[in-house]
Amino acid sequence: MEIVNDLEVNLEVIIPQKHHHFLLGVQGSKVHALSTKFKVQIRFPKKGSISLANGKQSQGQINGKVNEKAGVRPQDIVHITGQKDRCEAARDALLNLVPVTVEENITYGFLLFITGKKGKNAFRIMTKYNVVIFVPQYGSNIIKITGSPANTECARQAIREKMHQLKEEESDQKAGSFRLQVEVDPEYHPRIIGKIENKHNVTIQFPPFSDVKKNIITITGFKKNVHDANAAILALTREWHKMVTHTIQIDSRLYYLVRGQTVKKVMEKFKVSILF
Repeated sequence: MEIVNDLEVNLEVIIPQKHHHFLLGVQGSKVHALSTKFKVQIRFPKKGSISLANGKQSQGQINGKVNEKAGVRPQDIVHITGQKDRCEAARDALLNLVPVTVEENITYGFLLFITGKKGKNAFRIMTKYNVVIFVPQYGSNIIKITGSPANTECARQAIREKMHQLKEEESDQKAGSFRLQVEVDPEYHPRIIGKIENKHNVTIQFPPFSDVKKNIITITGFKKNVHDANAAILALTREWHKMVTHTIQIDSRLYYLVRGQTVKKVMEKFKVSILF
């Protein structure tokens, strides 16, 4: 640390030059924000400064500690000028922005869903958290996330949450594929469709007319829903078995007199079903 005057000091911070572009941000926006926040001046070395000044080694700070033994390249030295406490606060904030790379193991089969079609999901995460995501080559499930420690951790958590969501969806799909075959008289098949499927959130498959086993229906859905639907079907069929059917002949020319509201009132009053 160099004392500039009674009020200001010049703090040297060692940050590898390869990270400078990231720390500067677009048109120096990140550094400008730090300078404004802490009221200090932050200067990065000019490009091409590759030799040691005056042939001497500089004693800068790595992670805030003086590095007296190792030779430091001038192109790795960032200067912070201002009041001592402000310089130290700015230094800590700057070091917290130095990018790190973390690896995340993606569950087999989920990589495409994480990255998205043409990498759209990965690009969305990179934009939101200001990180870079490296997608692995074929045969590997490990992705690399590069950015500031805080942003990298946020991006990693977002990816983990997405994997958790995918696992739940996969589990739901498996659970929702439970199947049960039930024997039901084909006469009752039309009555089952609306009453059971919607109420119990299941899918019921009826055999085609050409099928030998016309009385076998298949109920598909979550296990509990399927069993509830089966119980409801059995209860309905028992009730329908108790019913009787009477056929009445009516002149077709009189249909218009009994159809519509007239038939509906009769069915509601006597709790019967009338089919023409």
